[in-house]
Amino acid sequence: MFKRNELNFLRLLFFASIGLLINMIRKPPLKEWLIIFLFKSYIASILDNLAVKKGYIT
Repeated sequence: MFKRNELNFLRLLFFASIGLLINMIRKPPLKEWLIIFLFKSYIASILDNLAVKKGYIT
């Protein structure tokens, strides 16, 4: 009897974790991520230019 309850509890946890995993994997809005990526790239290129001009990077 105890083993059957334990098995049902493990099945419940398994299906709950699969459901939560699917919920967590959903993709975030692409438009927001693209804007952030492009802005970050723009800032990085400016900082790279400054670092090369100052002689920190050859």
